Amino acid sequence: MGFFEPAAQVSQIPKLIELGITSFKFFMCYSRIGRICDDYQLLRAFDIIAQAGGLGMVHAENGLATDYLEDKFNAEGRDPAEVFEATRPGILEGEAVNRAICLAQVSGCPIYIPHVSAKEAVEVIAQAKARGWRVYGETCPQYLTLTGEEIFRQGPLAKIGPPLRGKEDQEALWRGLTQGVLDVIASDHAPKEKKKTDDFFQAAYG
Repeated sequence: MGFFEPAAQVSQIPKLIELGITSFKFFMCYSRIGRICDDYQLLRAFDIIAQAGGLGMVHAENGLATDYLEDKFNAEGRDPAEVFEATRPGILEGEAVNRAICLAQVSGCPIYIPHVSAKEAVEVIAQAKARGWRVYGETCPQYLTLTGEEIFRQGPLAKIGPPLRGKEDQEALWRGLTQGVLDVIASDHAPKEKKKTDDFFQAAYG
């Protein structure tokens, strides 16, 4: 279950667990469509989930930093295809994954990190697992088989979050799977109606 208004909805978690729902997803990004969950609400949610015996799931990207980078490159008139990955760099994915895992650890809440795309995120998850923390990592077929070059061919049709990255990241994902750092391959299927001619930064993710 995803929570898009955590301040209003977090208190519903215990009742939802009673109804059989055991995992809850939060977003550290997408402030412009009202999905971002700040550290206060995330830690509050982890406390409740841990007490109720559930699992936290976090889309981990530093949303405010990526908003700034998007605004910066837009103001410079840069080609969206050339700068899209730079608006959501792997180092910021790694930072957000680390922050989410640390907040979950403070609460004693197990955490699931979906759609890992960056080598920095793989490294953070590996370190957490080495400490014995309850962390689960997931990646997706698109990250394992495609690279950021797809944006130049497909335009907005290849716009996903986190973005498609380079070969080095792809190799890190495969190593993460073979070494047990990443536990799951999932589709992250989120179909949207899009066209190649859509404005890139206004086009939907998915």
